[in-house]
Amino acid sequence: MFLGIWTQRIFVLTLLLLMFMEMEAFSSKRDIALQEIINQVKSEMTSKYKAQCFGSGGAMMTDIKMLNLSFFIKENITVDDAREIMIFFAETFLTAVNQNEKIKPHLANYPFTSENLGLMVSFLNEDGSRVIPPGLNNVILTHGEITYSVKDLENLYEHVKVYTEPYDEALSKVREGKSK
Repeated sequence: MFLGIWTQRIFVLTLLLLMFMEMEAFSSKRDIALQEIINQVKSEMTSKYKAQCFGSGGAMMTDIKMLNLSFFIKENITVDDAREIMIFFAETFLTAVNQNEKIKPHLANYPFTSENLGLMVSFLNEDGSRVIPPGLNNVILTHGEITYSVKDLENLYEHVKVYTEPYDEALSKVREGKSK
């Protein structure tokens, strides 16, 4: 009887350990594929805009629901230029995610869309200081909407929205501008 209980416990613990190891391998493959995608996007953003990545993350406890990535660029910029940068950033990221066969099984939905991205580009002066109005400080894409903001001069830890537009509208504007 004593040996039977211990054998059962060891068997259960072994099963739990094997399940944990399988989950870890599953997670590691996903994480490796994600890192490949992030590195690809970082490389393209750096190459085109001299952007520097300062943050990444997402909502991916079980499956990948959202991916976040943040960059800063040392340049004073207009809304039109920020729109073009954000569309390039988002389209590059979406293409990298949707074309990666290793990540597809881990996505909450396929294809991934702008609704699944949380992206931010902050703009800095050449010396690394924050851009003050009228220069844009941030452009943020979240839940399919792009928001452009400047620093609040009364509270430099706050931002003031300058303009907000749906992602699809911004994408159309960039495509129309390139076709002229």
